[in-house]
Amino acid sequence: YRARCPAEYWDYTPVLTVDYLVFQAGAWEDDPDELAAMLPVIRNVAAEAEAYAKQLFPIADIRSSSPRVVPLAGGQRPSPGCTQSCFGAAVDAEMKAQSNADIVVGFVAHDLRSDEERAQSWMGLTGGNTSSELVSGQGAVVSLVGPSAEFFPRYVNALVHDWGHVLDLEHLPAVDAEERARAMALRGQSTPIEYKGIEGFRLTPAGDAGWNKSSREGNEEGPNLAPLMFPGTMPAHEAFIANHHYRRIQALFERLNWSRNAGG
Repeated sequence: YRARCPAEYWDYTPVLTVDYLVFQAGAWEDDPDELAAMLPVIRNVAAEAEAYAKQLFPIADIRSSSPRVVPLAGGQRPSPGCTQSCFGAAVDAEMKAQSNADIVVGFVAHDLRSDEERAQSWMGLTGGNTSSELVSGQGAVVSLVGPSAEFFPRYVNALVHDWGHVLDLEHLPAVDAEERARAMALRGQSTPIEYKGIEGFRLTPAGDAGWNKSSREGNEEGPNLAPLMFPGTMPAHEAFIANHHYRRIQALFERLNWSRNAGG
């Protein structure tokens, strides 16, 4: 349903399957107790991300696995200074070999050290990464997570943002690496950035309540409204999906001929 416009009946009701891997690498390899303490947090991030994705994407349900710890093959460990894209490419085949789900997610520790310190380590990752999209047969995502309560809603947003890339969505606004920092700085200014055309009617998972969020109304959560695919993480409640991105996901599922019983 899209406000102020006729709604077309859509016959597809896809079900996404997701598997979660937790790589026993970096800080989690050096400190097993830290990894054990992180598992409940990872489960919470995954659960919140699924509820968030079901509110934003044209899907009926998400069927997922419980996060499981797996070792990272020594031969796949990137060199010092490896970026998130480098790391995602290195482990893409390894992730897919351990799952046949539509999307396989590999969690790694979010390193909160300074940029200079992170540059000395192969775990100096600064964001998530989508290494494979669903049109290739299976999507693969590397996502960061850590113990910070402050970052928790951003971990949720980042994971669903990368699922958006899996579902063929590009950044909005589309910027190159140099412009990305400028876009982030602009969003941080006091003057709100308004993105025309965003409409979202979000339902609770139980379906017993909901609220509207658009470029014109329902923005009580804060002064900034940004699309899910904004090229930088934000708290999950501050992002809603753009109309044309919603339609693009519908078109993807139609091309794949997915229905409620054909997901995966």
